[in-house]
Amino acid sequence: MTVIDEAPDPKATLLSSLLRHEVHPSHILFIAYSGGSDSAALLAAACELRDEKHSPYYGLPLVALYLDHGIRGEVERAEEVSIVRNTCRRLGVPLTTKHLEPGVLRQNSGQNGLEAAAREARHSFFAESVRTSSSNLIVTAHHLEDQLETLLLRFLRGAGPGAAGMRELRQMNEFRILRPWLTLPKEAVATYAKLRRLAHVTDSSNTDTAFARNRVRHRLMPVLDELFPEYRSTLPAADERVQKVAEFLRNESEYRITWTPHGRGWCARRDEFYGAPDVVRTESLKLLCIQMGEVGSSAGQSLPTSGFFSQTAGEDDGRPVGVVAAGGGWRLERYHDLILWGRDVVQTAKIGYVLRVRENMRVVLGHGDRTVVSIPESGQAVPGCALQLDAATIAAPLLLRTRRPGDSIRTRAGSKSVKKILSEWRIPADLREDIPVLEDRKGVCAVVGQPFGYPNLVSTRCSPRRMERELRAACSPAETSIFRLWVTADGVENEYAK
Repeated sequence: MTVIDEAPDPKATLLSSLLRHEVHPSHILFIAYSGGSDSAALLAAACELRDEKHSPYYGLPLVALYLDHGIRGEVERAEEVSIVRNTCRRLGVPLTTKHLEPGVLRQNSGQNGLEAAAREARHSFFAESVRTSSSNLIVTAHHLEDQLETLLLRFLRGAGPGAAGMRELRQMNEFRILRPWLTLPKEAVATYAKLRRLAHVTDSSNTDTAFARNRVRHRLMPVLDELFPEYRSTLPAADERVQKVAEFLRNESEYRITWTPHGRGWCARRDEFYGAPDVVRTESLKLLCIQMGEVGSSAGQSLPTSGFFSQTAGEDDGRPVGVVAAGGGWRLERYHDLILWGRDVVQTAKIGYVLRVRENMRVVLGHGDRTVVSIPESGQAVPGCALQLDAATIAAPLLLRTRRPGDSIRTRAGSKSVKKILSEWRIPADLREDIPVLEDRKGVCAVVGQPFGYPNLVSTRCSPRRMERELRAACSPAETSIFRLWVTADGVENEYAK
């Protein structure tokens, strides 16, 4: 019988976790190895279990996984790679590596930030590494302090039930992550590494408080340790209770509301949706976001905001068709006896956003970080400008999107490139991506600059002429159709006026 010391010993804790989750000793165990002190301790502990003849995991096949994100300086990265390779060679552990081009991850981080981009790159690397293996279990060295940081970050960001702390074992799409040390203090891990004189590097980015996690680690947690030291035990206990509530909500949402594919999105029965309590509706939509594959591997990354979900709390208004809620690129609509759910941003890529413009919709453009959020019309936005287009000339769908190379618009002097127009407006090059364009199937309908302090330009194809306006004035309301688009520096509001 294996006796496990009750003291916070990293090797014993790892062994206990492997046994608890019934990890087979003949299956490959992938170790996430960054070259840092924590992951070096994890690799050493796994090797000790592999090499001890009386260990249940004697002879355990190990593979180390190392990803160079290409974020730090060349000298620091070269030193880290050298230590990683030498350590694996000395311990007799096969090493799988991947190196990202320097600066690429930072350039492509987008609105979710560098931390999220690094996490996604790491998970992508994990998936690639296990794809041809009969085993898919990856062990990481996350410890109690990492768990506390995660809990604080997610609670502060308003995460709901089920999106708080890390789980010891988590099933991803193509692999499983095992975190055996989540209850182990960092001090115990550091002591283990120090006693064995493990070679390691210190990541300089871990002290950069531009990252939210580092601000929590270096600024918030020291204050909590001084004022409320008991939080180290009460916070994980609270998370454990929250997880029980989350499990109940998940079961309720799956039982009460059934979503089925519908076009590019999903649909549910309207009576089912409104027959469920508000909190169950919210949980059902969150689970659906994850099921649609739009949310990254980290919980809550691309979920709608709490403001979005507050819009779903109302009762059924009885109208056959209409918007229930929209925000963060998501959209929820009533359609007779159905509730329709899908993405409002029909395309997102390195080039920016593409947003479908619909009737009675308000769109908030966060032009500083180029995010797109749409919500149903509520309240009155102070109009920064009022664009008026001849609705009869619009070839649906009408899209509001980021400017692209090659865009052109019809003017009185003929077709002209949008790039040249923005140059003539003397808009600084680094601000030109903030200026959206309105486009239908026939091309660019308008360049929207006034909300940002620049002119507007409506295509001659879509601009209502004086004679046409006079004709409309003589027609009945049903025969007149003008598309109006109101834009402010903070948002866009539009509707069809008849």
